[in-house]
Amino acid sequence: MMNYQDAWNKIVEKEKDLSGKKEEAVQTMWESVILRDYLEYKKDCINSQRKIRIGSTDKIADIVLCKENKEMCIVELKRFELHEGRNQLFSYLKQIDRVSIGVLVCDKLYVYDYQYGRDAEKQPYVEISFEENNLDGISFVELFNSSNFDERKIKEWIAKKNEERQLLKQKQNNFNKNVAQIKNEINDSLIKELLKKYFINERGFTKEEFEKADSEHNQISPQPLLRNRRNTANKRMEKFKEWLTAHKYSPNVASGYASAVNYIEQHQCKLGNNIDIWNASKGTIRDLVRDYDSDGKYAKIGLERHAAIKNGLKRYYEFLS
Repeated sequence: MMNYQDAWNKIVEKEKDLSGKKEEAVQTMWESVILRDYLEYKKDCINSQRKIRIGSTDKIADIVLCKENKEMCIVELKRFELHEGRNQLFSYLKQIDRVSIGVLVCDKLYVYDYQYGRDAEKQPYVEISFEENNLDGISFVELFNSSNFDERKIKEWIAKKNEERQLLKQKQNNFNKNVAQIKNEINDSLIKELLKKYFINERGFTKEEFEKADSEHNQISPQPLLRNRRNTANKRMEKFKEWLTAHKYSPNVASGYASAVNYIEQHQCKLGNNIDIWNASKGTIRDLVRDYDSDGKYAKIGLERHAAIKNGLKRYYEFLS
């Protein structure tokens, strides 16, 4: 029997192999290999392409896991669209009685404890990156192994990890708020005054010597650093537009999407979030895609061009991928 750590690392390896593949390939891999070999489900416990009645139409859930003819969990497989997959998963969980555990596979692995009546953004979940030896990934394999599946234990795990994430998010928000406040208060006069006190009080130079050095040495100003950062951002923006053009977008659309990404930075600054969007990490952009999507917390920002802004941000995330 493969241990849980090795099983998780095998899942990570398979997910890397699936990069760029169609959803059909993802479905086959999860049905035939990951669920069977690494989570040890028998074939008759994997109900694939399950029809679910929603309103007046039939929808298809990718996989429903069962045990002793009892439905336990829904698995939805997507390549990149977190929100689309999440909304589909939640719609299925609403319709199947007594099933609240859902797994969404996209750029990461998301495990939800769906609670009816809660907003989508407030549903408790665990977010797991496809990285070797990820402790949360190893816990996922252990908890979702067919022999171990226990709804109560899974719910407790999700609640614990969800609370940890919320506390970390609050800590990060406070950090970002303080950083933004400091940046708003930093200016050339303050920097000059601090440097003046340092050189005169700590180093023993005279006031006249400092004033002379200040007048002749423009690097006392932070402007060169800001220019370098802006130059780096401009280069990435140009590469983004080149990527869009290579993917058959017109020059006008490419420029529009680049402007949309710039708007996000401005909007976040107004909210007190200091985000250098063209130098931001892929994870930061993924979070912004979620926030500005149709059901995200910034979905109603009062702009006619919100759809263009949302789509521009999604294309930028794809560019970084």
